[in-house]
Amino acid sequence: MADVLYCGGGVKRQSKGRRLVVKDASGDSIVLDRLNEGVLSFEEILKCMSEHRRNERVLVKACLALGKLKESFQRVCTSSFGTFLKMMGDHLNNEELQEYACKGLLKVSLQGCNIRALMELGAGKMLLKSMNRHLTCSKIQVYGCIILCRFVIGNESNKIAVMNLGAGKQILKAMKTHKHHPELQEYACEVLLSLAVSAPNRDALMKINTLQYVLSAMETHPTNELIQRNACIVIGNLGGSPDYTEALTNLGAGQRIIQAMKAFLTSEDVQTSASIALKNLALNNSNNSIALMRLDVGNRLIQAMDCHTKSSPLQQCAIEVLWHLVGHNCNMLSLLNLDIMSRIKNAMKNFPDNFLIQEAGQEIIYRMELSK
Repeated sequence: MADVLYCGGGVKRQSKGRRLVVKDASGDSIVLDRLNEGVLSFEEILKCMSEHRRNERVLVKACLALGKLKESFQRVCTSSFGTFLKMMGDHLNNEELQEYACKGLLKVSLQGCNIRALMELGAGKMLLKSMNRHLTCSKIQVYGCIILCRFVIGNESNKIAVMNLGAGKQILKAMKTHKHHPELQEYACEVLLSLAVSAPNRDALMKINTLQYVLSAMETHPTNELIQRNACIVIGNLGGSPDYTEALTNLGAGQRIIQAMKAFLTSEDVQTSASIALKNLALNNSNNSIALMRLDVGNRLIQAMDCHTKSSPLQQCAIEVLWHLVGHNCNMLSLLNLDIMSRIKNAMKNFPDNFLIQEAGQEIIYRMELSK
């Protein structure tokens, strides 16, 4: 027999495999039972929330149902979802409700077409309030970081908007509170790497000591490939501002990058991300170029090139780093002893159509031949 769904106002529905019982039209006595996936629609769940917005038991179960829905939300109804966000604000202190609400919000944010509407409705602000109020709840923090990723990836205006809402500080609070939570650290670094693409955000992120938290994540989780990869990209993006490259190196960014390259030699993603970061640190900075050579960057680059001979992005990034390093005479002897020219010639042979490999490769070989 199908279970019975009673919604407020005396409306009665039949819903197989799912029962939501409101014992009277006023909704004073409510029992929610058996929340199965894919039975109620998105709009039906939001309607239920609206009708019983003061009953936290109903709202918790409704948020849970929302997060479990299998349907794809191609478009959110702004009025209905505005009600959902208001519900989050009205019950901000209920950790269980906020956890399931964040999971539901994540579900909706997975459709790119909804991002603009969600931001306009204030979802970013509400999300950060929830994260701040329930800082010790790792699930809320993880959901929050994933949702922020959805909001900012490929969207320059959203990157600025969420930073202005305090996203940077909130992410660092989460990283500090859940230092040993690998999933949280992965997604936190992923948000930060997107935020750091924007030049104005780099200034704000450096002012709140973002690098220290990123380096701490790398140190605490040395065997986590995603954390190492994402962290290298954060460093590289922060290094996109020349004013910060020397500060990044002085704080130990180069050393952490080298350790990541050593630990994940066979990972093309880590090696490429690390090489890009090294390139930005060495760019137009003599002190950094010399300091990086003392960290054995040359050997790391050679090993990466030998291990990933078929990767054009990796070969290009490695050669670009070497191009910056050979610009300083004090580095030349060490580079000559590493037989770098043979690796560069192999890259030029394997990727004849890559302009940067060809141009930078020829320049490096020319300089090294003159120094023999």
